[in-house]
Amino acid sequence: MNETQIGNSYSPKQVADLLGYKVATIYALLCRREMEAQTIGRRRVISQEQVNNFLHRRNKSDAIIDYTK
Repeated sequence: MNETQIGNSYSPKQVADLLGYKVATIYALLCRREMEAQTIGRRRVISQEQVNNFLHRRNKSDAIIDYTK
């Protein structure tokens, strides 16, 4: 994957950059299952839907965010 987007999925680093979090925070959220990811080989990818679900649960935003624009 090498920090590139796959469909509507992002690497933990990309999600961290989008949300303004540290990468370690994203991995901690994944570990605590507060955010979900799929494992492809040895890499984790987080779908746009999962990011939106996380934000909605955290009451950061009620709007659906489209990162593809």
